[in-house]
Amino acid sequence: MNLSHLRYIAEVAKTGSITKAAQNLYMGQPNLSKAIKEIEKTMGVTVFKRTSKGVEPTEKGREIVERANEVLRSADAFEADFCGKRDKAERICVSVCGSEACIGVLEEHAVKWIGEGVSLKYFRSTVEGVVEHVRNGNASFGVVRLFGGESFFPEGFGVKAELLAEGRALAAVREDSPFACGEKMPLSGLVDMVRVFVSGTQSFSGGKGIGVSDAASGISIVKKNPRCFMTISSLDISRFDFEGQGIACREIEPAAAVGDFLVYCEGKRFGARERELIEGCSFGGLFSQS
Repeated sequence: MNLSHLRYIAEVAKTGSITKAAQNLYMGQPNLSKAIKEIEKTMGVTVFKRTSKGVEPTEKGREIVERANEVLRSADAFEADFCGKRDKAERICVSVCGSEACIGVLEEHAVKWIGEGVSLKYFRSTVEGVVEHVRNGNASFGVVRLFGGESFFPEGFGVKAELLAEGRALAAVREDSPFACGEKMPLSGLVDMVRVFVSGTQSFSGGKGIGVSDAASGISIVKKNPRCFMTISSLDISRFDFEGQGIACREIEPAAAVGDFLVYCEGKRFGARERELIEGCSFGGLFSQS
C-alpha cells in the first residue's frame, strides 16, 4: 500500500463512480478498477459495493476511507511544510450554508489575495452538504447558519462544530406590509405568511416556505409578494442595501438568536490564511481554537 492507493480509494469514495474517479486521477477506468480490486485483495476487505447509482463504501469501507483521508491530509500538510514547493498555489475551499456575512468575508479576501499565490474558492451548500464536504476533504472548513431553535450535532462523524458569531433574527418584508409599521415584528403574525429561506437551512417558524439559492434571490421574491417575508441575521445587514428597494427590515419579537458555526475535521490544524478567514467570519472573536 502507498499514497497512490489511498488517493484511489479517496477519489472513488468522493465521486461515487469508478469512471469519474479515473478521469480526475488522469488514468484509465480499467486500470483504476484493477487497482481497486488488487487493493481489496491485499487488505482482505471489500471496500466498495455497487449500487444503482454507482459505487459506495461498505461498512468497513467507510472506516478505511476515513483513515485514508486522514493519512492524505497529513501527507499534504507534510509536503506543504517541508518540501518547499513555494511555486505551488495555496488552495483554500470553504463550504457555506446560509451565511451571507461569511460569503462577504470570503469575497473580500479573494480580492485581497490576488497575486499572492492563493486560490480561494467557496460554494454554497446545505447543512448536510457542508458536513460531507468537510468530512471528505473537499472543503478546508465550513460555515453553517442556524436560526433559533434549530439543532446541529455533527460530532461522531469525525467533524466538530464551534460557534463563530451570534446575531439576532430579522425579518425583511415589503414596506407596505402592516408588520413594517412598528419597530419590531411579532412572530405570531409571521407564522401565517410565507417564509423565503436559503435552501439547506431549516424553517424558522414552520409552515410554508420557498427555498432559494441565495439571499439576493429571496429578497427579490419578497419585493414582489406582500405575503412573503425573509429571515436574515443582524450579522448580514451590511450585505444588503434596502434603501429605495421598498423593503423594511425589523427585529423579530420575541427575540431569536442566529448563530454561524465553524465546521471542521477533528485534529484539523488551520494555516495562517485559514485562521485569517475564520477570524474575519467570527466578527466578535468567538472562535477559540488555539
